Amino acid sequence: MAVSLLIGTNDLSGLGKSRKVEVIADQFRDLVEEVATRAPRATLLINGVMPRTRKMAAKVRSLNEHYAAIAAGAGATYVDLWPVLASPDGSLRDALTNDHLHLNRPGYREWTTILRPLLAPFANSRPTTLQDRDSS
Repeated sequence: MAVSLLIGTNDLSGLGKSRKVEVIADQFRDLVEEVATRAPRATLLINGVMPRTRKMAAKVRSLNEHYAAIAAGAGATYVDLWPVLASPDGSLRDALTNDHLHLNRPGYREWTTILRPLLAPFANSRPTTLQDRDSS
């Protein structure tokens, strides 16, 4: 079983109040610990926050540094999306988005090229539900 997490971009600046990188990282660390407790045998993939606008690049990179450290501490795999998705100025590549926040079809293709080899070992396994786990 694998768990792939991609969270945090809306916390940086979204609807409502933006939060500090350190606060987001602390809450993310708690979530990773909870996932490890509930699914101790699962392979955990921590996706870095995707690039957004040039203006957001420094905050996103800072959060991703925290995520990489959290992944290392938890024995998880950090999935660095920056090299494939970012333009030289740190924004999400124009060809991969229509709004510099959400991926379009080519953007999802780029993401899946990174995830596919990491998820390949699980391709033939049956999904596990909480009901399956509780009955064993």
